[in-house]
Amino acid sequence: MRLCLKNRYTDVTVSPSPERLTLFMLNSASVSHRCTYARDAAATLQSFSVRVSDRCPVRAPNPQVNYSGAVSTPILDLDNLPWPQDRPEHFVFDVDGTLTDHESVTHPPTLEALRAAHDAGYPITVATGRILSAGVRLLERAGVDGWVIANCGGVVWDGNDVVDEHPLPRETVENFISLGRSLGMTPAVYFVDDIYMDTVEDLVIPEVSLNANEGRPIHMANLEDLDLTHVTKVQFAADIPIIDRFHARVAEEFPGVLRGHPYILELPPDGITKWEGIETALDRRGLAAESGLGVGDSGNDTPWLPKMGISLAAPDSPQDLIDVVDAVLPSVDHPVATLITTILRRTR
Repeated sequence: MRLCLKNRYTDVTVSPSPERLTLFMLNSASVSHRCTYARDAAATLQSFSVRVSDRCPVRAPNPQVNYSGAVSTPILDLDNLPWPQDRPEHFVFDVDGTLTDHESVTHPPTLEALRAAHDAGYPITVATGRILSAGVRLLERAGVDGWVIANCGGVVWDGNDVVDEHPLPRETVENFISLGRSLGMTPAVYFVDDIYMDTVEDLVIPEVSLNANEGRPIHMANLEDLDLTHVTKVQFAADIPIIDRFHARVAEEFPGVLRGHPYILELPPDGITKWEGIETALDRRGLAAESGLGVGDSGNDTPWLPKMGISLAAPDSPQDLIDVVDAVLPSVDHPVATLITTILRRTR
C-alpha cells in the first residue's frame, strides 16, 4: 500500500514497512506560532519510524518517506506514546515556559502532576535559569523532593546542600556588563540566591520576572559596587527587537551566550550549561540520561535535551530547539501535567 498526500507545503509518499511505524497528524491548531509551516496541515502527514531498543526510543525519518519542506519533528500523540511502557525511569524539566505559563506562573494541575510522579517513585530534576531559591520553592510547593540545577548550570543542589557552584571570572562579568550597557540593554548578575540589576531610572520590573523569582525580590544596585567574584550567571534584558538586533553581535564576543527567553541573553560560566549540572545530579543518584524523559522550551535547553532518552519541546519552543528533540508537546492546557498524567496512567 502506498499513500501520497500533497499540498503547497509538503509532498509526502508513505510506504509502510514491517517495522513499527508511528504516524503523526500535524494539526495547525496545536503547532507553535513559530511553526507556521503547517497552516493547512489537516492534509499534511509526516511518518517517522520508531525503533524500540532496550536502551531508549530512537526517532529517525523513515527512509521510505520522501518529502520536501521544513517539517521534521512530530507533535507527540498522547494517545499513542511512542516509547516502551517501562520508560521513562525519571524526569528532567526546565521550569519557565515548560512547567509555567508565559507569565512564569506554575498552575495547580502541574504542581499536582509533579507530586503524583514523585509519589509514584519517579526521581525528578529541575534545570532552570532561575536562582536556586526560586527552583527550590517550586519543588516545595509541589511537595516534591528533587535536585535543582539553577542559574543555567552554575549551581547544583541535591535537596539539602549546594554540591556544585561555578562562578564566572570577574573580568568576564565586567566585560559583559559593559557590552550590554553600550547596546542599550539592562545587565543583571546572578548569585546563588540573589539577583542584582543595574539601577535604571523609572525601570519597572516585568511581572514575569517577579513571578520567576518565586517571591524573592530583585535588587537594584550599581553593579560595580558589588563583589562580582561569586557571580554564577550574568544576563541582559531588553525589548525583543533589541535582542534580535544584537544577539549575533554579543555571540561574537561571548560565544557561550544563550537566549534563555525572547527578551533575555544570558551567559553562564565557560563550559557550563544545564547539562553539566544535570549530569552531576543524575550520576550521583545512579540515573542515566538515556532512561529519562526531558522537557524544555528555549535555547538554554538545546545542550541537554538531545542527551535524554526521550526529549520533548514545550508547545511554544523556538525552531532551533524543536529541531533537536524527538517530539513537540501538543498545545493543550497544562501540557506537562497532561503528559505526566498520561504516563502514570499507562505505567503505574
